[in-house]
Amino acid sequence: MTRPSEPPVVDDLYVIAKVARPRGFKGDVIADLFTDFPDRIEQVSESKVDTWGIWPGGEVRPLAIERAWLLNARVVLKFAGCETEESAELYRGVSVAIMRGDLEELPPDTWYHFDLVGCDVITKDGKSIGSVERVEEFGAAPLLIVKGDGREALIPLTFSICIDIDIERKKITIDPPEGLLEL
Repeated sequence: MTRPSEPPVVDDLYVIAKVARPRGFKGDVIADLFTDFPDRIEQVSESKVDTWGIWPGGEVRPLAIERAWLLNARVVLKFAGCETEESAELYRGVSVAIMRGDLEELPPDTWYHFDLVGCDVITKDGKSIGSVERVEEFGAAPLLIVKGDGREALIPLTFSICIDIDIERKKITIDPPEGLLEL
């Protein structure tokens, strides 16, 4: 129902990778991926996707990616104008982000976690449970961490419990099994 590692929201930008360190002596960097679509990052430099860098201090600048390729569970990036190990060091800790419109379109009945955060959760009888604070991946089904009335509820994100998810209205209707909300 959800994508396990989607990019977080940062000023309408969505982080898809974060630079860990320089790689080699020619200005390449190696970055950790924050996307379920790693093959797509290789296409970023070839497409019309606007790419942005978010520096550790919060400054946002456009990034021109000359090439990108996957290396194990990470990505190697070559930024335009970055030709040495020393210049690559300046990118350490930079988050690589894209605009929402450039995110991969998801199939029906799947959502990015950040779309679920902030949704009001109510029972099918209309009782307010609280709002989704975050989504955690622990096993068979993701868990909605819902805060309300000084309590925290853990709601499995399954079709049998979450019977209606309306992202546009920021509302999730649940039909919890007996005892779930008392845990």
